[in-house]
Amino acid sequence: PTPRPSPWPPPPPLSGDLTVSGPTAPVTIHRAPSGLPHVSASSLEDLAFGQGFVTAQERLWQLEVTRRLAQGRLSELLGDRTLDLDRFTRTVRLAAKAMEDVGASDAEELRVLEAYAAGVNAYVASELFRRPLEFLLFGITRETFEPWEPAHSLGALRVMSYTLGQGWSHELVRGRLLSAVGPELFTDLIDAKPKLQSSLHLPAGLELRATPSGPGGVGEPIEGGPWLRQAQGSNAWVVSGARTASGKPILANDPHLVNNAPSVFFHWAANCPDCATDDDKLGDGKGLVACGVSIVGAPLFTDVAAATHAIGITLSYVDVEDTFLVTLGPSDTYVRSGQASALTVYEESIRVKGRAEPVVERVRWTREYGPLVTDFVGVGEGEVGEGKALAYKSIMHDNRMHLRALIRLSFAKEWDDFVSAVSLVRTVSLNMVWANDRDIGYYVTGSAPIRSAGDGRITAPGDGTHDWLEGGGVPVEEMPHALNPAAGFIASCNHDIVPADYPHYLGNVFVSGERGRRATDVLASQARHTVEDTMALQNDVHSYLTLAIKKVFHDIKSDDDDVLLLQSLTADFDGALSVDSIAATVLQTLRHFCIELVLLSHVDEKTKDLARGAPVTPLKRQTEFLRHDFPNLVSILQREDADAHPALAKVGGRAGLFTKAAGLAVDFLKEHHGQPGPAWAWGRLHALVYTHQLGTVPLLGSVLNVGPVPVGGSVDTVMHTGWTPKAPFANTDRWSVAYRHIFSAAEPGLIRANQGPGDSGHPTSPFYANKAANWPNGVYENITLGGAAPEGAVATLVLRPRP
Repeated sequence: PTPRPSPWPPPPPLSGDLTVSGPTAPVTIHRAPSGLPHVSASSLEDLAFGQGFVTAQERLWQLEVTRRLAQGRLSELLGDRTLDLDRFTRTVRLAAKAMEDVGASDAEELRVLEAYAAGVNAYVASELFRRPLEFLLFGITRETFEPWEPAHSLGALRVMSYTLGQGWSHELVRGRLLSAVGPELFTDLIDAKPKLQSSLHLPAGLELRATPSGPGGVGEPIEGGPWLRQAQGSNAWVVSGARTASGKPILANDPHLVNNAPSVFFHWAANCPDCATDDDKLGDGKGLVACGVSIVGAPLFTDVAAATHAIGITLSYVDVEDTFLVTLGPSDTYVRSGQASALTVYEESIRVKGRAEPVVERVRWTREYGPLVTDFVGVGEGEVGEGKALAYKSIMHDNRMHLRALIRLSFAKEWDDFVSAVSLVRTVSLNMVWANDRDIGYYVTGSAPIRSAGDGRITAPGDGTHDWLEGGGVPVEEMPHALNPAAGFIASCNHDIVPADYPHYLGNVFVSGERGRRATDVLASQARHTVEDTMALQNDVHSYLTLAIKKVFHDIKSDDDDVLLLQSLTADFDGALSVDSIAATVLQTLRHFCIELVLLSHVDEKTKDLARGAPVTPLKRQTEFLRHDFPNLVSILQREDADAHPALAKVGGRAGLFTKAAGLAVDFLKEHHGQPGPAWAWGRLHALVYTHQLGTVPLLGSVLNVGPVPVGGSVDTVMHTGWTPKAPFANTDRWSVAYRHIFSAAEPGLIRANQGPGDSGHPTSPFYANKAANWPNGVYENITLGGAAPEGAVATLVLRPRP
């Protein structure tokens, strides 16, 4: 690729031979033709050094922003617009917790963290250093860049844990909606969670089966081994060799996050066959030849595909957060179980650009319920009651961040290795699927709380009656997991994966399960899967819900011109929300206006905004309700007595609803996209834009944002491309594919992957936007692991240790 034309400064050189402080032996960084960096080193610490160096070379601004986000210091650069975010991160004491994590780290963890930090700092001190565009805009220089430290890396991981945590923001919206519409309509319209098919669930007993003696078979249940005590009991899936054409497992990883430019992930490859870890919990802690992604700012991989094994990660949606209504007493006290306890008080001084004096945030923590957060959740003191405050309880508060977990995941060649890594992932609840060349497995991570009363669906009283039980929550060995299940595959798509008789309550914030149902149906319907089948399923845009609403819509007998027009445009719709489909646009637009008319017509404007996805807290962009409105609507419309439903009766039943919605849809589409024709194609409305943090600034957006790129799919398709009712229908600054990899054990050392928009964070780099259209169009990069250099390498950088 050629550099993007721009008046802005050029990116740093990618080739060279430098002498630097930090490594113990030469580290080589090759660039594949796509820009993907391949880091070769002879030790784990030197590998982390090379990763830190190349991350800083490509993402220095992102490192700076991530560090400031964790420290609550964004307002020093951005002023009042980020003050609430800084106040929040100071309130949860994110940076202080990261410092505690460093203090609790073992010797090898510290060596890896320090090596990564040394790599970042070595780049800044090197002759290759170039000030990123954003540094020029904010006046940051080589001299004013603060050296990277281990706490900054663990802070970056904590930021991700907080953004992925599920529970408390949902409780706040749920409580407001419940008050607005009453219990009956609330359950029906908003909180119904239509029942999922049993095929989506693990069996009542956790499935733990030995490796079969024959290739690709499914073995007998086993006892013993780590964490295998018997108990009862998001796109990622793994298929056993019994169901693949090659006879070897295939794993597909497909995490979904908000798509930014550059990505929140850093994609890279490691070539370290002599790497070794001193972890005695691993069967074979030697050799790391892999590719995958890391959180920018943190060493090693979060999602990894190695020559020997692979891991896929999705968010589990286990409810690991709660809000409590606390009674305040005099002089910084709170009352619990009739007894007054002292609040722990911290004063945080926040410097804000444009203000002469710092803002002093008075942070108050309870021992049992975490920090008081009333000021951050869009409710005032009057709404929670006189002398009351909201407290925020989370597993992130009480558990440490283990870099050791990432070390173990990188070397998790066997099931026992994988489980030992899972046991350390305590600050966030994830679905993890795993495979090597014989076995497949699944585990839900995190410390799921055990509540003494209540179910965490709405704010609980902070009086001692609904506390979380002490002792760390559900034991690791009792969290849902499976090894070589009888079905021959495991699919996790953020849905509720355990049956009703699973003994522990995991919450009520799972997504609707439509993606999981489609993935499960496809996986179950094929006897022998291939890599090509896996790619096709990752790019599947079939929507069961949209087909269902089409059927109900076409059952309506009407002479209304708008209804007849839209029925004619959708007559041949087969369920595919493809880029060029006009029918997809019509039905998604109908969906939108039906929801507005039925589900949101009972609430005030502020509550309506929250239900549409307005942020509740500074780190939460949306709540669960965006993923349940469509299934609940379809569930109501499909009832025999739907016309008598209170929500439908007031709009004239199904016929009245669709007549009104059709009129609104036609008016909207004609106003924004003209007469019916190619301009109504779904990809024209549903375009992806990768947004930069400064992309809303005039003149900068055209340089820093990438897109639009037409995309298919929607919220409920396997190719997950979200949009919100507040900004229909674009996939801009919304969740969608953040990264993919496909591992086939039959082809060790060959990984298929895609990620957008590019590997570089420099807008003038040829690798800033060269991959933007890859995943939307199902294009994969073939990554060959190991070897001296990737085929066709376009740059080579050698980092030699300073004598």
